[in-house]
Amino acid sequence: MSQGQFSKVLRRVSQAFLKRVKQIISMPLDVGALDVVKRQFEEGGSRFPHVIGVVDGTHVAIVPPRHNEDIFRNRKLFHSLNVMVVCGPSLQILSLNAKFPGNSHDAHVIRQSGIWQRLRSMEGQDMWLLGDRGYPCTPWLMTPYSKPRPGPQTAFNSVLTATRQLVEHTIGVLKGRFRVLHRTGGDIMYSPEMVSKIVVLCAILHNIAVRSCVELPQTEELPDEEPGVGRTLGGGSVSLRGNKIRARIVRDYFRYSEIFHMFFIFPKVTVFLCSVCSDVI
Repeated sequence: MSQGQFSKVLRRVSQAFLKRVKQIISMPLDVGALDVVKRQFEEGGSRFPHVIGVVDGTHVAIVPPRHNEDIFRNRKLFHSLNVMVVCGPSLQILSLNAKFPGNSHDAHVIRQSGIWQRLRSMEGQDMWLLGDRGYPCTPWLMTPYSKPRPGPQTAFNSVLTATRQLVEHTIGVLKGRFRVLHRTGGDIMYSPEMVSKIVVLCAILHNIAVRSCVELPQTEELPDEEPGVGRTLGGGSVSLRGNKIRARIVRDYFRYSEIFHMFFIFPKVTVFLCSVCSDVI
């Protein structure tokens, strides 16, 4: 098949799949469905409360476009799209935005995405998306403390970071299944608009594979080769309401983490305290 014939088939196939994108890539909207997602995160081992998704950005390399070439050059000086990925507890992609050029900040991408307005409408329901410090801390999006105090705040950061690794794993699996999205596959030689469609098409097929329980070979997952490109970690803003919510989470769920941490680090202390308590009883 010639390149021209392949391009025609690719466009027809992508158009057919894109018509069904909302059926295959969708963030739950009703409280009942979100409660199921929260429970799935908990059953999967997440120690962070009430998680409904984890967000991160990844870059897909493209050839330099003819127009506005400079806005596609990211901080690593290669041309790309900055793709926002929100994943669920089982590697499924819940939301995706592949329309922004490589020099866009992650915080800007999520603010311009449809999921931002959906999350704002759910403020006050104690359901949180998790991101790194490249994202803004808001009442519906929790990010780590930039300078955590020892104790509960440090525990908050550790648990959030551990849970957030799920989206890095999801991106690794996505790029492992579709090497065209990974830099080892070379720059994608289509227009940014077509590359955006290719990214969405790959995400659709990824979700179909997840739902169909397609097993992954051990060598299939690829690490995100350019983590953090396009943002300065710690550049996300912190809203007043977001900071208050974050402080409440620390107070309600991580207040005693320092004591538990001491028990794990100093097991002899734990044994001693238990023996003292038994003697008293």
